[in-house]
Amino acid sequence: MRSALIFAIALLAAAAAIAQTPAATDPAPATTNATTDQPVPTPDYSQSHIAQILRTNVEPPEQKSSIEFHAGAVSFRALGTSWRIVYLPILMPLSGSRFGTSREWPDPFALTNTPIATTPRSWRTQREMNAERKRIERVTRIKVTPEQ
Repeated sequence: MRSALIFAIALLAAAAAIAQTPAATDPAPATTNATTDQPVPTPDYSQSHIAQILRTNVEPPEQKSSIEFHAGAVSFRALGTSWRIVYLPILMPLSGSRFGTSREWPDPFALTNTPIATTPRSWRTQREMNAERKRIERVTRIKVTPEQ
């Protein structure tokens, strides 16, 4: 590790020393173009030319309509909110995915026909509950006697 560190420092020092020595092979700046033998134009660093190069003409973006029409929907932006009003029903609600007259929560297992794994104890408990419901229903049933 120590030798790698010494090597890295020596490499950096050598690179810095090479960068500071003048190259003997630096050619003089060309005054004519080598292919066309025409004089090379000198660069123009005047303030007006630099302002012309750096000037940006930013045009304001086109104003899009605030109302967009989509297939079966209208979207617009108002009151700092993007609104989308859908006037065509794309899909009918899935069975059990909304409250109907029974007011039951959707059952994902019934919708996908997935059987629910139960233990024998829970099956036995459910059977006992059903038997108790039937007994209570028999006891509380109103008996109607025909009038003669």
